[in-house]
Amino acid sequence: MNRAYLVLLLPAFVAGTLTLSGCNQDAIQISNLSYDFHLNERPYPVDVWNDNPSVGAITVNITTSHSWLKVQPSQVLCPPPDVNGNPTKQSVQIFIDRRNLPVGQHKGTVFFSARRITTRKMEIRVTQPSGWQSLPLRLVNPTARYSSPYLIEFFFALEDEDRRGVVAEPAQFQISAMEGVDDVNPQDTGVHLRRAAARHLKMDLVLDYSQRIQWSPGAIAAMENAAVNILLPALNEDAQVGVVEFHHSDIPPLRVMEFTADHNALREAIYSIQSDIVGGFFRGSRLWDALKMSAESFGAGRSSLEDRYIVLFSDGNDTSSITDRNTAINAAVNRGITVMTVGFGVTVNEANLREAVLRTNGRYFPASAASALGDAFQNIVENLGSQYILRWASLRRDNVGIRPSFTIRLNNRSATHTATTNFVATQHAGSPGDVLKGKLRLTVSYSQGYATAFLRADYVPQNIDAMNIYMATTHPFTVSVVEPANDGLIGGWGLEMEADTALGGIWILLTSPEGYMPFAGFGPMLRFDFGPITDESAPLFDALYVDSSIYAHGQRFVVEGFPSTPPWDKYACETQDDVWE
Repeated sequence: MNRAYLVLLLPAFVAGTLTLSGCNQDAIQISNLSYDFHLNERPYPVDVWNDNPSVGAITVNITTSHSWLKVQPSQVLCPPPDVNGNPTKQSVQIFIDRRNLPVGQHKGTVFFSARRITTRKMEIRVTQPSGWQSLPLRLVNPTARYSSPYLIEFFFALEDEDRRGVVAEPAQFQISAMEGVDDVNPQDTGVHLRRAAARHLKMDLVLDYSQRIQWSPGAIAAMENAAVNILLPALNEDAQVGVVEFHHSDIPPLRVMEFTADHNALREAIYSIQSDIVGGFFRGSRLWDALKMSAESFGAGRSSLEDRYIVLFSDGNDTSSITDRNTAINAAVNRGITVMTVGFGVTVNEANLREAVLRTNGRYFPASAASALGDAFQNIVENLGSQYILRWASLRRDNVGIRPSFTIRLNNRSATHTATTNFVATQHAGSPGDVLKGKLRLTVSYSQGYATAFLRADYVPQNIDAMNIYMATTHPFTVSVVEPANDGLIGGWGLEMEADTALGGIWILLTSPEGYMPFAGFGPMLRFDFGPITDESAPLFDALYVDSSIYAHGQRFVVEGFPSTPPWDKYACETQDDVWE
């Protein structure tokens, strides 16, 4: 079959081409030239950027002089500064592996290098004390989940001995897994740890503007500023967030903002509540009505594809709800929503707030004064950052029940957990060929006449280092790769586009610079921005298809909700492929 293509020369592609000759050029800048860890065990963040507009985008490789000196990630893509000279800074975490570090003082070097670019160096010092020993990590609410094809997952949070969330890049942990008494080989099974944020995060902010809060000096402004300037910036770009407010005994709670990935619009919406909605007219509290409204907006049932949270700011008092406490909390429990509460006010009803978090495996964060609200929201950020998912694809194909387990280590801390239920491979085989079938889906949100869509992977087969995706749409759009800072699955991959004049759509070619996509991996891959949108009821995509003919061993991808037949096969039956839970 003949197909004609028109190559689109995009500025991003031109900027991404580096053609230099002669001596190395200065381009790499780093925020620190030296750092002394001393006895500190927490990672140290360093910003890396490109300040030379003449060299285009550069791939910076980060290496170290000693095995005890670690970095994450080991490679970042640094575009040139924008037209105003503003750089795009990438964050790199530097940390120390103390397990085999001798007692005494040590020096090391971190190298930041790129092809034909002058290398930058960062000098590191560290002190290893005598008597150093491993301390325990605390696993919070570890839960095992099994699904097809032969997937074993553990969901958990990590805390230290002071019950503070342990926030670190997944590459900083050492993982060992077992299936019964058998060790699991990471290379064969794709054992990998990811931040829970790599799953689709959906969060509702429920904000109390009732009389008791209004009469607390500085409370409203502190609440809004903490939500806007502390919580929202800590979320990944694909996180969908909504806002509900309640402020009067005779006015039902109001949905201020539907779930959206437009975090700028969320900021504007939050700052407009006091003036545009409340307007000085406030009285009693309808806390339980607001919580029930929020919970029901997530949809019925428990989702296995997204993490659901409600962050409730209130003094915990309810004067006027039609809904009772038990009904409101049950609405969250039945939908698998974790409720986090910030308790603030002159008279806080902690019993109400603690009941909501106890029954949803959430957390309660008290704030004794308006000035403490920032710390409370920061604790929520830390708690979210300490959530992790460990996944691998079992090689077992029998009907024998075994108990998977894992040990996780970070520097001198470790924790071990064994599942409380059996994994039986035959019960999670799925349909024939599922091991080779990758699963993709879209998450879409709208805001102010524009739309944002993320193409996500829920499962990736082995040996995938390229993807060829066909899409058709009548809307203007831009597309970009979701980078590692937002838990993107294919950060650093190349992206090229070609127009298909025969089919009337666009081909998006994604290629890995080196290595394969993580086997059994999951997370956001591509971001599409559409606009302006005049009819939100019309589909954004007329077609979305992955050409699997480029794979040699039967691997293929299906996109939930779209036909799995090639777009050029006009006579093929347009039957949707499997839909999974």
